[in-house]
Amino acid sequence: MAITVTAAGNKNLSAVSTIATNTVTLATGTNLILMGVASDTPLSTVTDSGSRTYTIINFGSVTGLNLYVAYTLLASPLGAPTNDTVTATLTGTGNVSMCAAYASGLASTSAQDKTNSANGTSTSPNSGNVTTTNNNELLIGFMGCVTGNNETFTAGTGWTNLSSNSTGTTSHVPSNLMQQIVSSTGTYSANASMTASSLWLSGIITFSDTTISGGGGGGSGQNYNGAMAMIGSGS
Repeated sequence: MAITVTAAGNKNLSAVSTIATNTVTLATGTNLILMGVASDTPLSTVTDSGSRTYTIINFGSVTGLNLYVAYTLLASPLGAPTNDTVTATLTGTGNVSMCAAYASGLASTSAQDKTNSANGTSTSPNSGNVTTTNNNELLIGFMGCVTGNNETFTAGTGWTNLSSNSTGTTSHVPSNLMQQIVSSTGTYSANASMTASSLWLSGIITFSDTTISGGGGGGSGQNYNGAMAMIGSGS
């Protein structure tokens, strides 16, 4: 089954303790739901209206910014369109933005392959490299920045923007979610350009499709008995 990925909304809020997608209708066949979160206050949990378990990838923190991708893999793809709302809860009140997406055609176990992240100050956020394990993989890139400027994110070569939060003020956090589907193993990084130089964080996470043989670098095996797992980048 071919990998498909669909944007599921974005928001950029100030002085809140939670942020949620609007209700989205997940397509038949969906077996991955994910949310990128960029915030000046650490993330606590991610939940959804289907009571699913989310694994949180922590891409790190710099002054004024924390960056995460949370995802859940479904053991069986959805058999019919299903409404869902995903909610991120912070450890306190803060400024936060999120971008969400869902996908189909991924392995139901051990789909997560590689992650990496990096930070810097420039107009060119870049996660650093990962080398994929399997031929057919979905690459997800997520980045955020600390800035008083409105930022326009232009995806790097091979990448497609899924959604962006461009408003940047002292109370809003710009962020950008991207995807790339690849058909051969290789070395990849999540990279983009921004309209203004800023302190940024950028992360990449990759997922194998249903043809996976053997295992990637983790995945649903990290969801222990319904408990959320918090995982650092760099695997």
